[in-house]
Amino acid sequence: MSKNNYTHWQILDYPSMHHIAEKVRDNKFNIVFSVDEKVKQIYDTLAKIIGTTARIADLKDDDNTIVQLIDDVYKSIRSSVEMRIEKIPDNINIELFSSCMNRNYIKTSKCTFKGKPSITFDAKISMNSCPKDKSMWNQTIKIGIQTK
Repeated sequence: MSKNNYTHWQILDYPSMHHIAEKVRDNKFNIVFSVDEKVKQIYDTLAKIIGTTARIADLKDDDNTIVQLIDDVYKSIRSSVEMRIEKIPDNINIELFSSCMNRNYIKTSKCTFKGKPSITFDAKISMNSCPKDKSMWNQTIKIGIQTK
């Protein structure tokens, strides 16, 4: 490492496990190893170094263990989705409501969840006044989703 950059990428084909663990924690991603039983103990040690975002599955012929592991990891990741509104005119009022995981609607633009929930958003759009300038009578308001 030199100034927080990995310098041996052309010499070695991998960084250290501690460096990977640091990057995993900083960037919040998960690592899944599917390994043969002969090397599982080594990867158990690596997973301990990396932390809770590392998972290990036994590699077997014609087995869906890795698929199940990836599905379990996906379900365990805490995520969120948020509605964003772009360029609201002064004469328009927009209120966003969400129903996260089949709960009652609440006034919020964000839903935080685990797994694969059912999420519903509603928008209440009202106009406070009519613009005097007729060129402002037709406008487009963009409402979109941002996931994390």
